[in-house]
Amino acid sequence: MKGKSRHPLEAKFEEFINRRDLVAKRKPTLLAISGGLDSMVMMHLYHRAGFPFAVVHCNFQLRGEESMYDEKFVRREAKYLKAETYVKKFDTAQYAKKHNLSIQAAARHLRYLFFSELCKRHGYDYCATAHHADDNAETFFIHLLRGTGIAGEAGIAVKQGNIVRPLLFALRSEIEDYAREKKIDWREDSSNAGDHYLRNRIRHHLMPVLDMISPSYRQVIERHIENMQGAAILYNEYVEMLRAKHVKTEKNMVFFDRDFLVNHPAGFTLTFEFLHPYGFNRQTCFDIYRSLHSPPGKKFFSQIYELITDRQYLMAKSAKAKTANQYEIQEDWHQFSWEAGSLAFRKIHLTYDLKEKIISGGYTDPNVIWIDASKLKYPLILRKWQKGDEFHPLGMKGRKKLSDLFTDLKLSAAAKENIWLLVSGDRIVWVTGIRQEHAFRITDDTSACIEIVFEKE
Repeated sequence: MKGKSRHPLEAKFEEFINRRDLVAKRKPTLLAISGGLDSMVMMHLYHRAGFPFAVVHCNFQLRGEESMYDEKFVRREAKYLKAETYVKKFDTAQYAKKHNLSIQAAARHLRYLFFSELCKRHGYDYCATAHHADDNAETFFIHLLRGTGIAGEAGIAVKQGNIVRPLLFALRSEIEDYAREKKIDWREDSSNAGDHYLRNRIRHHLMPVLDMISPSYRQVIERHIENMQGAAILYNEYVEMLRAKHVKTEKNMVFFDRDFLVNHPAGFTLTFEFLHPYGFNRQTCFDIYRSLHSPPGKKFFSQIYELITDRQYLMAKSAKAKTANQYEIQEDWHQFSWEAGSLAFRKIHLTYDLKEKIISGGYTDPNVIWIDASKLKYPLILRKWQKGDEFHPLGMKGRKKLSDLFTDLKLSAAAKENIWLLVSGDRIVWVTGIRQEHAFRITDDTSACIEIVFEKE
């Protein structure tokens, strides 16, 4: 909309859209509308500017009647603005359970997969989400706390493939003021009020403190993000240049230049960048990099690749699971990574004090066990638990069915689905992250001990 009557937010919106080239010429943009404040304002801004659009709404069926009313609200408002509307219901909880994902990750995956399908099917060039400047600041702190590095500090991209974020210039307060002034209705998501999610804790507790310390911190973060986005581009170009020079593929093998990684001042960073595309997580990459200063011959595994350290190269080849829910672990393996996390194996020297502390139960971390190495039969098997599985839990009398143990621990159905067993021969060694088997415990007669650490993905 042109003319003097334009609201300042409308003017900034159109300027941002045009400067960043976020609207396809003469083609509608697909708007992701949840019914919340941000997306409703985005829809009205597109309408006021005269930009053609269609609406997509995802009903994740996670909040009972609230989800149903959100869907009805979006349908009504889109119809009022004469917008083509696409709605899809998802069994998000079941999808998360099936794919071992958090509810948030499952919803995000389903949402963007649906957006992509609609764009391909109906020829939309862009799908717009209503992320704004406060979301960008919150995301910055989430990535900072999780240690995601330069890519994380680059924040939310204005344009990523066919996804665009036309509200990234706007503060939440500006969006709220506009909605009230223009009498735009929206629905509140009750999950935003709690502190269950990290984003909510940052929003409710960190941001107000920063507002008191430095009210302009959002603008400072925005400038930092812009700088980091440029730095990330240069960083990625340099990494790809080095990858082309020091990573070679021959048939089904990948060779990584060992001497280059050992001698480069950013050796670990490059080890991670080179190996991460092959399924190796950060902890495993760190263990691999540390092994470069040791004699060759060590093996490491991701869910899809096996890597061995040689004198001149790190050599990776495809490593497939024995079955969809079962993996083999050999005696000389130091680390194994799969979809649920990673297991690190370390032979340790048993001092008298350490043995006494282990035997007396002085260590209580459920993600770490110490076992008598002489009692293991290789290869070990890592598999999902099955009905009928039973073992003798350490510290308890007699054998117990896993199903009964899980009931005692009040585990949810979703939690049970994500439990893996480490098995030696036909005996369970460890219900990972929960309880180890009594027969493999450290005793006064134990001379060889293996420490196993489970790190959840």
